[in-house]
Amino acid sequence: MRLSNLLVGASIAGALLTACTTDEITIPKSELYAREFIKKFGVIDPDRDLNSATHSEINVVTTRPTDVKVYADINGKRYLFAEGHKLSGTTPLTFDVPKSVKEVIVDIDGRLIKTPLGGTVRANSTGRAIWEKKDNVVEITREDYRGLTDEGVMAFKDYLPEEVDNIGKVTQNFSFVANGDFTIYPVYWCTASYNTLGIYYIDEEKNEMVHIPFYTNKIFPIDGTQGNLIYTFEDPYAEDYVPAKDNIPLIDESRPLDASVPLNNQELKPADFNNNGLTSFLDFQDEDWYIFKRRYILKLQEQHRYYFSGHPFSEYFDIDYLIKDSHFDPAKERKIFVSGIEVEAKDETHVNIVKLSMGPLNDWKYPVDEQDSHPSNKEVKGWKSRGIHVSIAPGTKFGMYIRAWYMGDQGIPKPSIDNVDIVRLPLDPETGLPKKDQYRRFYSEAKYNPEIGGSNVFGATYMYKAPTGTYRVLGFEDYGGDVHDLNDMMFFISSEIHQDIPDVNDKDKPEPEPYQWLIAAEDLAGTYDWDFNDAVFAVSATTIVDGEENGAKKTRITVEPLAAGGTLPIYVMFNGTITDDQGDGNGQELGLGHYNIGPELHRWLGGYYRNPINVKEPVASASGTPLSFMVDGEWSLTDEYKDRPSWTQNDVKGMGGFYILVNPGNSLNYMQMDISKFTGNLDDENHFHMVTPPSSFDKQDQVVVSPEMLCLESSWCWPMEECGIHEVYFNFESWLKGDTKEWYADPMHWDAQRVVKRK
Repeated sequence: MRLSNLLVGASIAGALLTACTTDEITIPKSELYAREFIKKFGVIDPDRDLNSATHSEINVVTTRPTDVKVYADINGKRYLFAEGHKLSGTTPLTFDVPKSVKEVIVDIDGRLIKTPLGGTVRANSTGRAIWEKKDNVVEITREDYRGLTDEGVMAFKDYLPEEVDNIGKVTQNFSFVANGDFTIYPVYWCTASYNTLGIYYIDEEKNEMVHIPFYTNKIFPIDGTQGNLIYTFEDPYAEDYVPAKDNIPLIDESRPLDASVPLNNQELKPADFNNNGLTSFLDFQDEDWYIFKRRYILKLQEQHRYYFSGHPFSEYFDIDYLIKDSHFDPAKERKIFVSGIEVEAKDETHVNIVKLSMGPLNDWKYPVDEQDSHPSNKEVKGWKSRGIHVSIAPGTKFGMYIRAWYMGDQGIPKPSIDNVDIVRLPLDPETGLPKKDQYRRFYSEAKYNPEIGGSNVFGATYMYKAPTGTYRVLGFEDYGGDVHDLNDMMFFISSEIHQDIPDVNDKDKPEPEPYQWLIAAEDLAGTYDWDFNDAVFAVSATTIVDGEENGAKKTRITVEPLAAGGTLPIYVMFNGTITDDQGDGNGQELGLGHYNIGPELHRWLGGYYRNPINVKEPVASASGTPLSFMVDGEWSLTDEYKDRPSWTQNDVKGMGGFYILVNPGNSLNYMQMDISKFTGNLDDENHFHMVTPPSSFDKQDQVVVSPEMLCLESSWCWPMEECGIHEVYFNFESWLKGDTKEWYADPMHWDAQRVVKRK
């Protein structure tokens, strides 16, 4: 929609800044509002910031003209905050972000680099590369953690036993053809090496093999965040954990465990073995018995020392909760573990153990960090694996590889956050193989691998049938030697079968959009219901820096109407310098830079001013077309007014020049719906009045502040009609008075039945 159709200059600028003079002293509506606000809520903290935006910057250093974008991840979604076109040299990029944001992601010609606010990013630096990376074919991002039981993690490695040549048991020379997105979950590693998992494909046009590394075992963490495969002390059978049916089971019924032994019945405390507080075994249900068996096995292993010698531990499944004995010599004997148990209640405090299966404790290294076991004296009950989301252009042939690093390697950098960037290797025109660089890589396609230990097979894949479906498992060998057990790093793909992965749909993964702040205002009409829904609109802003114009800076601002809960004509106003980027003459400053944005707010939402809109139902239904315009130079939603009315001279905070103008609708201008009829008079009984960011007035040598407008993060939901903001958001009052506690982010602290959500 063209700005010229909806943008009207306040033609009498001088009058806009002065109140009407009469013989009778009129108290401004803003001051009346502030007095009532104080009666209701008391004197608020004068330093309380009513604006959720904060202005920040980063510096980008490039040696050639480079396109740059600045993103931030907020509540699981990525948003755009700034753009730079053809930047060269050192360029500061300024932008607004929510106060909760501490770091941003800088896209430099497709390479993503994370930096804290205020930081400097260099285009030629390899430092701080993170998981999120992409080129024009492959994009790698992270997903949420997925819970797995300890048994589930162990089940993966059992199919490919340690120190056994597993060649011939799996598909071992393979590549894929991309049909769409999929997710890889790390589940296991058992190696002394540092290995980096990656995807490779052939760039036919450039005759290169492109390597995109994204996950390194033992780097905890790879990018300064929580680890990618971590243990938990939560019970997998507890209500807030992943249900058992979603986990891969331990027991392989075709291969029972080896021994059954009777145990004596001893008195126990039932409450120690369930999560429901039950004090009698006679009351135990199935879920309680599950928990009992896990905890009683641990108890047995702590109290008894069983030893077993000379048996191949890899033939058995392993719960491995046993705290290791410091005197245990694995070269001479292996400790026994309890691997399965069947029980029934005898009476309130005794259990009949019907069957107990036992086997040797294996000594594999848990995939936690550089240590080799669970933390001491704590029971690990589950794991969380962070998903690696892969998006590949459909039809692309690709494979998987690992880049191995052994202790003692000379001249090869140990994997770190500084060497996980995309690598392109030229292909030998005669052999079709990638030319060597300093790294050692093993590929899923055997033809790219050296022959070690009699084989060039270093990758494995097979289908694993679980209760929830069939998963494709990936395994990799990192050494070779006498055996290729192919289990040094193991992963699974979340799709049922690879061929059924849906094709990439660009609509499902749109480019990040600018972040929206919500501005909510009272109309000062005298009802004093404090619902802050009389005017609600969204504001987004993207800073744009043009390197070809000597770093000229503009800001693209978009305003979208959301709600009009009052019954008076109300207008969104802007005080600033609007630039007409369409060349039709509207770039001139009209009325000292005061502009009306859009039609009357009710009309903008398709209604009539006497009827409140989007404040009576739990989900907003009416919508209006967003309006965009450009502002020259530096702009921020935290800016104050350029031209501040004298009676608000004590204002200390701003909202980028946005304010509200209200037609009180009395007998003299009842039908004046058109902002063009505005005479410029303010705050007497016959004329328009202003709603601004925090208003203030002097009272007994004290500046008293009250909020007329709030600038909030996009997750905020506005109260329904006649529901006071303090009634809906329980911490609002304490926040006003200086409590630093967030008042609307936590759903536990507001009434979801009395707010309106965006559709």
